[in-house]
Amino acid sequence: MKFLSNEWVSQYIESLNQDENFKRITRKWEDNILFFFQEKDSMESKGILLTIHHGVCKEGKIVSDVEEVPMTIIGSMANWKILFQGKISFFNLIIEQKLRMKGDVDKIMRNLPAINAMVNKIIEITEVEE
Repeated sequence: MKFLSNEWVSQYIESLNQDENFKRITRKWEDNILFFFQEKDSMESKGILLTIHHGVCKEGKIVSDVEEVPMTIIGSMANWKILFQGKISFFNLIIEQKLRMKGDVDKIMRNLPAINAMVNKIIEITEVEE
């Protein structure tokens, strides 16, 4: 299944909504979050915009631009791929500033465990070519 295809987004949302840990740690959320994957050719850059409401991912859509949302995690596809391959952790990429936070950074920092759970689901369902 192609990364960031409609089929992938559907599977990702379903996977999140079946995860009890995700439900628990996002039970008070009423926010949007954007994971954005930058390619060398900016025309190929894409992201997934998620609407989370009280432990449920209500919607996920593919976007081609960084939209103004409360929480955005953005980085090059090359850096996301090393995360997907298990070569480095999400937290290390944030600390090394290979993934950047945009928006309400205090909110992002308070919600890193929930964001990490969402990233882990991306890793779980995504096949990455070496």
